Amino acid sequence: NFGFSFDGSNDEIAVGDNFGSTFNNFSIVFWARPTAARTSTTERTSGDDGFTGQRYAIHPTHGRTSYGTGHSGWGVSVGTNGVSVFEYGNTFLPALLVFDTPLASWTHIAVICSNKVPLLYLDGVWKRTGLASPLTPHPSADLSGELGYYAGTLDEVQLFNRPLTTAEIQAVAAAGAAGVCKQIQISG
Repeated sequence: NFGFSFDGSNDEIAVGDNFGSTFNNFSIVFWARPTAARTSTTERTSGDDGFTGQRYAIHPTHGRTSYGTGHSGWGVSVGTNGVSVFEYGNTFLPALLVFDTPLASWTHIAVICSNKVPLLYLDGVWKRTGLASPLTPHPSADLSGELGYYAGTLDEVQLFNRPLTTAEIQAVAAAGAAGVCKQIQISG
């Protein structure tokens, strides 16, 4: 077994704020094997649904604190019952995209931000386009966190400063266990 394992109660990996401060069109790509459900919410551009019941594989950065007024940080909540993309602004944390589906094994997840609109791909297949953000979005880079600890395993987490094409997403998903990281053989 490879990847980062999270117990869903207090595990996190902090990369820090302003990781994606210079780009607003981006891609967040990773493999996930969740072991607990997240709370499914309604898609909307206001509200605070993301403060409870979430399993943030990618923990949302507070946009206003990190980038200023009118900015948001995007996070990705992943559970055994689906994927949601949340936007963290001043005093709100709504889901711009919600896709309810069973996730029982390793799943390749790609969240694309193109002109403030989230697109979700699972295992290389487009599944849903969400609502347009009213703010200037930025990618988040922390794994799990206090707003909703992830439960399960994550692997090959990548952040790109542009929207990946469908062909690029499909190529990474098709690589499966070969992935983008090469295994190191240790001898002796």
